[in-house]
Amino acid sequence: MRVVDLADAVDANIVLEVADGTNRWFVSFGSNAVGGTLMSFSGAGSATLPPLQTGRTDYFLIEIAGDGTTADVFVDGVEVASDWSGIVSPLQRVNFGDGQTSSVGRGRYPYVRFAIGPQACRDGIDNDGDGLVDFAGGDGGCSQANDPSEDDVDRDGDGLADLVEIAARTDLGDVDSDGDGLTDAAEQGRGTFGAPRVVTTLADFVEAVFASDLDGDGDMDVLSASVANDEIAWYANTDGLGSFGPKQTISTLADGPQTLISADVDGDGDFDVLSASATDDEIAWYENTNGAGSFGPQRIISTLADFPFAIATADVDGDGDVDVLSASRLDDEIAWYENTDGAGSFGPQQIISTLADSARSVFAADVDGDGDVDVLSASLIDDEIAWYANTDGAGSFGPQQIITTLADAARSVSAADLDGDGDVDVLSASENDDEIAWYANTDGLGSFGPQQIITTLADRAQSVVAVDMDGDGDLDVLSSSVATGPIAWYENTDGAGSFGPQRAIAMPAFDVAPAIASDLDGDGDVDVLSASSWTDEVAWYENRNLADPLDADSDEDGLLDAAEVNTHATDPRDPDSDDDGLSDGAEVNTHDTDPLDPDSDDDGLSDAAEVNVHATDPLAVDSDGDGLLDNFEVANGFAPTLRDENANGKVDGADDADADGLGNAFEQAVGTAVNDPDSDDDGLLDGEEIASGVFGPQQLISTLADQAVAVSTGDLDGDGDLDVLTASLVDDEVAWHANTNGLGSFGPQRIITTLADGAASVIATDVDGDGDADALSASRDDDRIAWYENPNGLGSFGPQQTITTLADGATSVFAADVDGDGDVDVLSASESDDEIAWYANTDGLGSFGPQQIITTLADGATSVFAVDVDGDGDVDVLSASALDDEIAWYANTDGSGSFGPQQIITTLADSARSVFAADVDGDGDVDVLSASALDDEIAWYENTDGLGSFGPQQIITTLAIAATSVFASDVDGDGDVDVLSASAGTTRSPGMRTRTDQGASVRSRSSRRWLTTPSRCSLPTWMGTGTSTCSLRRRGTTRSPGTRTATSPIHSTRTATTTDVSTATKSPSAAIRSTRGASKS
Repeated sequence: MRVVDLADAVDANIVLEVADGTNRWFVSFGSNAVGGTLMSFSGAGSATLPPLQTGRTDYFLIEIAGDGTTADVFVDGVEVASDWSGIVSPLQRVNFGDGQTSSVGRGRYPYVRFAIGPQACRDGIDNDGDGLVDFAGGDGGCSQANDPSEDDVDRDGDGLADLVEIAARTDLGDVDSDGDGLTDAAEQGRGTFGAPRVVTTLADFVEAVFASDLDGDGDMDVLSASVANDEIAWYANTDGLGSFGPKQTISTLADGPQTLISADVDGDGDFDVLSASATDDEIAWYENTNGAGSFGPQRIISTLADFPFAIATADVDGDGDVDVLSASRLDDEIAWYENTDGAGSFGPQQIISTLADSARSVFAADVDGDGDVDVLSASLIDDEIAWYANTDGAGSFGPQQIITTLADAARSVSAADLDGDGDVDVLSASENDDEIAWYANTDGLGSFGPQQIITTLADRAQSVVAVDMDGDGDLDVLSSSVATGPIAWYENTDGAGSFGPQRAIAMPAFDVAPAIASDLDGDGDVDVLSASSWTDEVAWYENRNLADPLDADSDEDGLLDAAEVNTHATDPRDPDSDDDGLSDGAEVNTHDTDPLDPDSDDDGLSDAAEVNVHATDPLAVDSDGDGLLDNFEVANGFAPTLRDENANGKVDGADDADADGLGNAFEQAVGTAVNDPDSDDDGLLDGEEIASGVFGPQQLISTLADQAVAVSTGDLDGDGDLDVLTASLVDDEVAWHANTNGLGSFGPQRIITTLADGAASVIATDVDGDGDADALSASRDDDRIAWYENPNGLGSFGPQQTITTLADGATSVFAADVDGDGDVDVLSASESDDEIAWYANTDGLGSFGPQQIITTLADGATSVFAVDVDGDGDVDVLSASALDDEIAWYANTDGSGSFGPQQIITTLADSARSVFAADVDGDGDVDVLSASALDDEIAWYENTDGLGSFGPQQIITTLAIAATSVFASDVDGDGDVDVLSASAGTTRSPGMRTRTDQGASVRSRSSRRWLTTPSRCSLPTWMGTGTSTCSLRRRGTTRSPGTRTATSPIHSTRTATTTDVSTATKSPSAAIRSTRGASKS
């Protein structure tokens, strides 16, 4: 239907259109009538009007364009309505002349209805006493009470009111006007969302978004809060249709902003902005100084909310202005701040509750129906949704009233009338159980029924809100998830709280900001706004009609709308749903390709390129069967449709195009250049290098790690490449080096801590579940296992957070989900107490429970590793121990961290120093590898049944002199597992190595232990020259002198002698420091 701007309708005529027996009134400008001018009149009561039956109702329909404000209506220059508004509720009646009255429509479909009737029906009198001024109804008179549901008459029963169908020009008597197999109602139904429309990609690690009319032009603009640069910014909706202008910075003073909202804080009629920031604990606001988006300086409301996670605005004290509420994570507080003058001057923090354990959300609503604003909260650690009654309407709150404790890791709460009974119900989103749920307000006074689950598919749910997504008049539910879950909505199918299945709006990139519902394109329905900190992108999704109800093939792609919706799941408004260059109809009807996959055969060429350019088969990765993928042939100048292009009797894959000794298909597999015999220009043919395992010269990363003992890799700065973590023994440091170009060029040492006393082990893992790599360390001299948070994912590490100090002589740390709850737990090996232990990550955020001992039988434990040894789907544990020469494993019997007894794999690993697991023999189960120092061996042990029964030791080498570490990876790219090892030495002098072990039976434990350990000053790490005597005995044992000795020259110029000593007590750290000094001399 044509859009008419009434503000310009100074020469408009009212036109009656007759088609298919239906009379319709429209506006025309001169002869340009909508649908053709069949009859018109000028002026009130024109004689050109046809005779109309008394009581008959016809419709004059318009859409509002222009600025959307009220306008005067003229017919042939005569004003017939003043200050007419396109969307008015309740109905507004306007007199258009003798025998005619009109009413102005409500909601999404503005219209004017003409009622033709006798004078008595337009006399402004309520003749039948129904409380409404009369106008003619369907009974032909005025005696019947005016039926307000007349707007909802649906003659054909298709689910669309006749007035809506008239607005859409669909057939009032046909449920499927275009005969495409979809009803008119289905095609016009809302809740179908388009592709993301980007607002900005410059919101650096965006944490929150909001929508508000900041420039006062009547449309919704967008706000963002960015953590990485502490920026609050906005983006103007330049055309009112969802096209957004450049970023406009409001402030960069909100240190680590977590959320932001918009409200009229100072009561001047425009929208101001509020933010909450975690690093500086600030809640602040920014005045919209001119109502057009010019903002003043930051004005602090409070700095007392410890890590404010959420804020809200409401008139808490009932004085007519906007107060502020907060939920703060570290002090468990729900609080409010009074707007004392209505102009943005705020009073002190007023605490509502300190019982919201790790508070994450706050919401304001009249829960008990007494007319004032109550408060709701969601708290993560205690799984609670609760509310607090505003007892006097002035901001005095009663005690916490718990609605539920079943919201596992509650992240969000909101309130709305979900069941249509007139009171406020409650919604929750909880992260650990992936649930969106609601709770009925059973009496309207704040007594709540049991949890009613809407979905368990909101993966790590983080936000929930009630909004009418489909325009049917009831409240649906919108949710978003913090990790990999979708932005989705759930239809309130009956208006009474029965919800349909999850309907995904988008699967955005990792780490999504809470979704916001707002009409961003001004079409009267609710669109969705969100953001991803992973991509720095703010985007919105248009809520649109499913299809055109007057066109059986709305996008003219050769598929009926019904087939696209019901059969192919394609977009009936997009002729090429997968944007591959082929229409959906061509893919389905001609090529049999997938219209939702631009590369149906996943060969690297789009379906359109295969069909239209290369004449290859879009359903075959190797159209000519020559061993080379179609895209590889295209990229390298081969003909993808010729099997033997040079007619030499060999398929192209078997040829060696560059004569480097490698076939074309092999080079395709390993990634070398098929047309360049020396891909890396190093003077060696590819055939001489590939699959040889030959490595280039040493590339130095650092010399600052004083006696480095451990190294690990991980993406510590979130740039997609692998950085390096180190642990060094003498300087007690854990540090990292950034991979500056992703190609192995490393930046300077960046120290994480110098408090790891005798650092022995380090790994990178996501301890707190925020998507970035944190650091874990084990340190011998303080018996400490600790972690260091990477708070922004960029490599800025927080302080040391101790997990335990009970790992006596900690030598190794590892991370795995031991208890199967989806987060990262920690394991340790400690040599002085012979323990392998683990520590549960109790909240998934890096809070750890007490030490749980797996075994105390790992004599001189040196290494711990976790993997599913027995194939039952949970994480088992492996250990290496130096003093009993054992490699052993421990079954996770229940998948929750209860471990069975030690199961010995071997006792032949002489001074075992390292254990690793990999499928060495390629049979699909996990085998075990070991490195042992005194026999210089790297060995492996076959998992013979896949259930943890191991065969005998199989020696890989005895040349790994003083072996300290073993690792497995496919080094040569041939698809199997190769083995790598690290050793402390390179040669041994004949006759210089002896070992006796006679004292095991006479050992006794002393109360405290401090003696230097083997790896402190002997074979693995000691780098001095000459002869040194130190202990092979772990702390905590005594041994008769001479019962165990090991003598070994580590290099040709060095002799290291180790001799057991007798009992000793633990000395201060100075004694240990003196040992370090000697070892470095």
